[in-house]
Amino acid sequence: AADGPTLVFNDGWEETASRPLRAGDTVRVLFDVDRVKQQMSGTWHTGVPVWSVAAKFVFDSGPTLDIPLTLPERGQYGVWREIRPIEIALPIPADARRLTVWFQGNAMSPTVYDSDFGNNYQIDLLPKDAP
Repeated sequence: AADGPTLVFNDGWEETASRPLRAGDTVRVLFDVDRVKQQMSGTWHTGVPVWSVAAKFVFDSGPTLDIPLTLPERGQYGVWREIRPIEIALPIPADARRLTVWFQGNAMSPTVYDSDFGNNYQIDLLPKDAP
């Protein structure tokens, strides 16, 4: 929703929310992919970009939602030419109380993570009907 909160993970290693998140909101997530891309090697193979970034979300102790934050983009003649970051909007369940977030980067090198030093980002959610 246009009036929903925004979570920002910028390339200066700062994490901010435009306002507290509440159950039932739809939150926009803006993640600067350079946070993980700068740790990757082997992002190109035979002239083609081969890296990706995904966000991992868990509400309370539910299943992990794996959402891509990058999309390959084709250039002239259908050749992959670039990886484009994308914005996502994530609906928060009406009964959720906590959101856990981390990010994963994949390339030809080992997988890299942005996970608050292995703790994952923990965000307490306000109840849906909170003032």
